[in-house]
Amino acid sequence: MNMKRILLFFFFLIGIGAGHPLRAAQPTEGLWTYHLSYQKAEHIVTAGNVNYFLCEGNLMSYDVDDQSIRLLDKLSGLSDRAISHIQWSTTENCLVILYKNNNIDLLYPDGDVVNIPQIKNYMEQTIEATNLNVNGEWACIATTQGVVVLNLSRREIKGYYLLNEKVNDATVAGNEVFASVAKAILKGKLTDNLYDKSQWENSFLTTASRFVSFGDAVYLIVPNIAGFTEETTGLCYISPKQADGSRSLTRVTYVQLNQGAVNGKYIQFAGSGYFITINPEKPLQEEFRVNVGRLFPEVGRTYDGSFWIVEADGRISNYRFNEATSELAETGVVIPRIGPHRGLANKIQFQSNQLLVAGGKMDYATGQNYPPMAASYEDGKWTAFPETGFTLNNNARFQNVLSVVVDPQDSKHHFVSCTSGLLEFRDFQFVKHYNFSNSPIEIAPGGNGSPNYAIVDGLSFDHSGNLWMTNYEMEKVLKVLTKDGKWVEINDPAFAYASTPDKTLVDSKGRVWVASRRTTPIASGLYGLDVNGTLDQRDDDRSNFRSTVLNEDGRTCDLQEVKDVREDKNGQIWFGCLSGVYVIQRPDEWFSGDFMVTQPKVPRNDGTNYADYLLTGIDVTAIAVDGGNRKWLGTMGSGVYLVNPDGSEVLAHYTEANSPLLSDEINSMAINEETGELFIASNAGICAFRTNVTSPHETLSKSNIKIFPNPVRPEYSGNVTIAGLTEGAEVKILSTGSQLVARGNAVGGSFVWDVCQSNTGHRVAPGVYYVMVATHDGKKSVAGKIVVI
Repeated sequence: MNMKRILLFFFFLIGIGAGHPLRAAQPTEGLWTYHLSYQKAEHIVTAGNVNYFLCEGNLMSYDVDDQSIRLLDKLSGLSDRAISHIQWSTTENCLVILYKNNNIDLLYPDGDVVNIPQIKNYMEQTIEATNLNVNGEWACIATTQGVVVLNLSRREIKGYYLLNEKVNDATVAGNEVFASVAKAILKGKLTDNLYDKSQWENSFLTTASRFVSFGDAVYLIVPNIAGFTEETTGLCYISPKQADGSRSLTRVTYVQLNQGAVNGKYIQFAGSGYFITINPEKPLQEEFRVNVGRLFPEVGRTYDGSFWIVEADGRISNYRFNEATSELAETGVVIPRIGPHRGLANKIQFQSNQLLVAGGKMDYATGQNYPPMAASYEDGKWTAFPETGFTLNNNARFQNVLSVVVDPQDSKHHFVSCTSGLLEFRDFQFVKHYNFSNSPIEIAPGGNGSPNYAIVDGLSFDHSGNLWMTNYEMEKVLKVLTKDGKWVEINDPAFAYASTPDKTLVDSKGRVWVASRRTTPIASGLYGLDVNGTLDQRDDDRSNFRSTVLNEDGRTCDLQEVKDVREDKNGQIWFGCLSGVYVIQRPDEWFSGDFMVTQPKVPRNDGTNYADYLLTGIDVTAIAVDGGNRKWLGTMGSGVYLVNPDGSEVLAHYTEANSPLLSDEINSMAINEETGELFIASNAGICAFRTNVTSPHETLSKSNIKIFPNPVRPEYSGNVTIAGLTEGAEVKILSTGSQLVARGNAVGGSFVWDVCQSNTGHRVAPGVYYVMVATHDGKKSVAGKIVVI
């Protein structure tokens, strides 16, 4: 046994252990919401009368008996995100969930989850899974180098057996492990030392893309490989082991199939134009075959006898088989498509009560093009901008959506920018395409004249209703579509040919700020422009582009790769870049020669006067300002930080490990100041966090006061939010006997009560509690009440 196998064997001896039971984290109850895409199903697993659908790595279930839909994620108790495979164990009565990072969950019908993290945590070498197969108490993970075998009844990993070649699928039948490789079906006994490759034998001279096991027998879905599988192409059957230990291989059908699954007492197979049902009691006979004339990627059958089919476009359809006609008939049952139509979320903005999502980006590293993800979320409903049904100028492709904005004067009027120019929509219907053929938008020099390289980004409306945008890599980077339909170009040599100026901000004084994040062909940094209210005049403009600057301590700060720029409630400009977060306290000074930037400092509070720069050396990618002027800082790899208004104190730090945050790689953030809900876009999709801080009202009015949740039910363990307050308003919570229960001041327009007695920290008794609110100067007061059940 060589050293690598010894290490592998040692790992599984000391690191296996039993799986760990999990429960959803209680302290986050009601604070987090996921906005994941369940629009396109990729895989179906049927367990009794419950269907599990895998949709772009997200899991949902549908119960045929009560027609209920459940979204299954970290909020419901799963340990991870981004699922790659699911399979059901009939004997163990659990769903086996394999994540893309090789984490494993066992999900039981009562909602209990057992986590098996050993493969995820194993760092000896990268394990890339190709398939998951479950038969009874055994699960097999096929990988690019071997087979992982799990014992589900013991909730542990038996071993990882290196075969040093790609395994298409693997399964356990009886006491034998079968592995399909390129030129053979390998077999090994569970009782043998399978870490030793010599213990594996060539069982059959064929291959399989998929195994479907039932007891001690195995079906093989065999692809058509010229010169190799002519005798076995289609569906083959490996018989149960005979008395002498031998097994036979028999072809059942020549039909080309791509999927199979055990559903109760039947096995379903789907392929190009057909699906086939087999009763394992007659393993070499088809129970029936249906010629559907089109591809069904996935088919499942529930105990009520109906078929659940994943269509080629990802829709989920329900059919029943008509024995008289040998045809399928749709039942009319529809599984709704939930969430945004794609899981891409690179840039988000909250405007006119709408969350606007752009899912693409310029991916210079890989050259990848992203499908046109542009969507709006309003009042609990997702709406996608159309992707087809119209033709762009010069036959350009609609792809790589970079920015989406709504006209502040018309909430049904939107603009979408992409790598092929600017698109205009009204009522979510295409209106017009702007590119080099009908506007000053130009094709980037690196595009070699391609109409798909007229890159427009950074959409922002100014206070006059003019639409600002950036045009990558051009001499005149900034372009403006005025309210009356005219075009204006800003010619500033200091900012010419910026390659990725992807974020813009028009601040409260009308100044325009542009974040530039790519360092070639010119340095990245932050650009500021003040047109002095005269868009059609250039001689009174003030501008400056900086890639380095001195801070308040006289130190040189590198402003490379500026990712975001935001204005806070005091008119200060905050921006994040590769080296951290910075503040322009007096924005007009940006244009002067002696400007200095401020780096917020966090005191060490160790008895010295020392302090550390806030998030120095951390790549700050996104900034949001809540109603209390607190800053939410998203990072690339370190999650989300919440800091106080001046950045001198870190109030909270949310990561994927300590919270339901979907990912530590944050792309963009936006806040609904009316509700205090913070939306977070990451490489894993969109989630939202209820900050309990809203924007303050100018006057205190009882009609503005909102208390939620109210009543407070016994099972609720979160906070009560009192919103609609003025800045700094004093809030008192009193019992019916006028005893003080809690007091404090509003942050922004909200006050949060933990439903506890302030002097004891214990939850208050059931009853009615009065809320007394007064402005900070005491000139006006209002009252409300909270019922605790």
